[in-house]
Amino acid sequence: MIGVSGMSTTALVLNTTNPDVKSLKDFSPKDRIAMPGIKTSLAAVVLQMAVAKEFGQENYAKLDPLTVGIPHPEAYAALTSGKTEIDAHFASPPYANLELQNARIHTVVNSVKLFGNITLDVVFAPKRFADANPKTIEAFLAAFDEACDFIARDPRGAAESFARSLKTKISVDDVLPMVQDPDTKFSSTPNAIMTFANFLASTGAMKQKAASWTDLFVPQLHNRKGS
Repeated sequence: MIGVSGMSTTALVLNTTNPDVKSLKDFSPKDRIAMPGIKTSLAAVVLQMAVAKEFGQENYAKLDPLTVGIPHPEAYAALTSGKTEIDAHFASPPYANLELQNARIHTVVNSVKLFGNITLDVVFAPKRFADANPKTIEAFLAAFDEACDFIARDPRGAAESFARSLKTKISVDDVLPMVQDPDTKFSSTPNAIMTFANFLASTGAMKQKAASWTDLFVPQLHNRKGS
């Protein structure tokens, strides 16, 4: 596999209903943190990065036993209902934002505040396909760049499209602040991706450490100011 483009930098947010949890150090074995997948999902790795920052690199998996694999919509429903053992959710927009409309819920970790605007959402393709179809890759990048320009130029139009695509009922007025959030940026150019890649290499999840972000992406991006 090889990276075809970046997608977005946005805040992943760890929200909880537990009033006693103010930091990662406050989580106990009784807590349960919902995320799309245990150990392997984007939220799982970002949680490990945050834990390594808090407890030391050697303890990066300290909170893994508390994690439960649940898709974001179901995790949002579980957290806001208060009727399950789930009392925390490492969420992405729009679920993170919707959760915070509930007075019982507060934020423990914000990935942007910890690590800056890292491109965490990325488009991948089989390397053999990308190498054999350079014109397809170029066409995809052109279309994606056009979409990013549209979001920047017409945030309300982008919010309307996003609201229509969600299974969760949400208004355009609720989506618009998420699209305009300064912590959220849409671009095909990877930003600070090496922060993520270096962590994965340090834990052994990435078997071969990349020397540069360009090692991870198609040549069509190499002339851009990525990182």
